[in-house]
Amino acid sequence: MAAFDPNDPDVGGRRTPPVTPDAGATYGSGSASGATSGVASGTASSAASRSIPELLTDLVRDLGELFRKEGRLVRAEISEAVGRLATGIEMMGAGAVLLLVALFVLVQALVIALAHLVGPGWSSLIVGGLLAAIGIVLILRGRKDLSASSLMPERTLEQTSRDVRLAKEQI
Repeated sequence: MAAFDPNDPDVGGRRTPPVTPDAGATYGSGSASGATSGVASGTASSAASRSIPELLTDLVRDLGELFRKEGRLVRAEISEAVGRLATGIEMMGAGAVLLLVALFVLVQALVIALAHLVGPGWSSLIVGGLLAAIGIVLILRGRKDLSASSLMPERTLEQTSRDVRLAKEQI
């Protein structure tokens, strides 16, 4: 990973010429050491001679540039996160397919094992009926959990109604 470069137009700040210290320029007269500010007198005098509309124009331009760069950064981060999410979903899908195949093999093994006790036809019927019953119970339970009443944000609604009552009491 490359080091942060504040003069890189894609990362931070706009490109500016290097600043040379001016021995006569000090930053504030109350400085205890009297050290130089590191700001060229030409830059300080040009900033002082600029009008307020020019300064505001520069501020708006710089803010717009900042927002554009932040937007590019957000888009890049979201793109990276979506890529990781897609990879995770693909892995989960592949795992689910393998688990389904393993379930088929285990069910077949159960049918074969039960066939030694009751015969192949009856063992298939018993295992198939048991799996169908489990499937029906799971579907009915899942359908109940997806009903509109179970998706209602009850705690949020209660808190909102308390807030409304409190606001009415305050008025």
